[in-house]
Amino acid sequence: MTPGQNRKNGMKKNKKNVLPLLGGGLCLTLFLQSCDPNKTPLSGQRMPIASLSPEQKLNASHSKRLATPLPPPSPLKTWSQPDASSSHDKGHLSLNAGTGALKVLWSESVSSSSTDARILETPAAQTDALFLLDHRGRVLKVDGKNGKVVFSTSIAPEEKTGEPILGGGCTLGENRVFVASPYSELLALDATDGRIVWRKALRSPARSAPTLHEGQLYVSTLQNHVQAFNLEGELLWTHEGMPELLGILGLASPAASQDLVVVAYTSGEVVALRRQTGSVVWSDVIAGPRNAGEAQSLPHVRSNPVIHGDTVFIVSYAGQLTALNLHNGHRRWDVGLLSTICTPVLAGQTLFMVANNRELVALDAGTGQVIWVTPLSQLLPAAKAPESLPMWYGPLLVDGHILLLSSTGHLVAVDPLTGKHVPSSANLFLKDTFALPPIVVQGHLYTLAESGKLYGIGRG
Repeated sequence: MTPGQNRKNGMKKNKKNVLPLLGGGLCLTLFLQSCDPNKTPLSGQRMPIASLSPEQKLNASHSKRLATPLPPPSPLKTWSQPDASSSHDKGHLSLNAGTGALKVLWSESVSSSSTDARILETPAAQTDALFLLDHRGRVLKVDGKNGKVVFSTSIAPEEKTGEPILGGGCTLGENRVFVASPYSELLALDATDGRIVWRKALRSPARSAPTLHEGQLYVSTLQNHVQAFNLEGELLWTHEGMPELLGILGLASPAASQDLVVVAYTSGEVVALRRQTGSVVWSDVIAGPRNAGEAQSLPHVRSNPVIHGDTVFIVSYAGQLTALNLHNGHRRWDVGLLSTICTPVLAGQTLFMVANNRELVALDAGTGQVIWVTPLSQLLPAAKAPESLPMWYGPLLVDGHILLLSSTGHLVAVDPLTGKHVPSSANLFLKDTFALPPIVVQGHLYTLAESGKLYGIGRG
């Protein structure tokens, strides 16, 4: 078997009864599956938190962690790919100098919205320019100082030009814009003028941006394949994951660090591959709690894997947060947090994440112990609270605050040591709707609304 045909052997594929369902702003396709009483219990320390009250969760944690100082914030010059880097470990970021309140510096409509199109990836950014794949299959370069479009290049096949798209995204490197497209292609564009340099076929459509690491691109596709290319577009290897017809909208981008690439599939399968050959180093399947409801039983890993040191953190939509040894796949601990599509953020020894779109949770990254829990319903002003629960995107750790953006346009700040809402200069209300987290680069915060309007935010 060649490296390009690597598959994990011996994985059992269970037959599923299919039940389609749409809900919660996400396209869901659910399945019913009987439990296997002979299944070997998962190893590692397991701490379900869904049944605990906030007080119990706090008492169960190491209180000394509440006083653990965060590492100092640092500026980020490039947000070149999903979650800023190939490891998806964003850390503690900083905005431009000053202590004034956050304010909108500019806003520009860069794309026309469509009910049939979904942008599933944040922009990539470098040296005062942002790059994104818009609702109509065009790669846009936008001036980060004023929001004006510098170039617009359609990557759609001729017969699909101008049609709404579903997913895909941009990654930057070597003065190129690498685009994984929903048209089953990987493209390279010149980052200066938008000229298409090369385009290569993928096994199936892409929903997320590629990962760039050590001169190689890694692309996840809809049929649970990951393909590796060099920067000239030559296919190096392909790994085939377990097939899974059911899942939520969107795919996780692979994480890469050192000589390993960690891929999370819609089947819940997680595989670590050798960067050079695509050979399997270890594999696992991240399952959710056995008593979860149908919507929380999906094994799909939608949030990006995060590599922090020698640990990789995986969160499945089924509700399982798992910390594994990067080099051998050994499980360090598991926590049942209910479903999430948001990538966690780590700072020092603390991990922050949105759980089940209901709570913001801080955990000890070394043990999985819960430090504090904040209900997200407490973060909206009572006078502005919507009738229905909004979606929340993030978190980001910026200048000593955890920032979250609601689908209703509320950018809010939380104290990372206590979990308490900080009604301060970090809070902002944008009169728009959102379905993506913001990014922070070159001292500014940028966020793309569902309407196609791009916001540039900084301190006054």
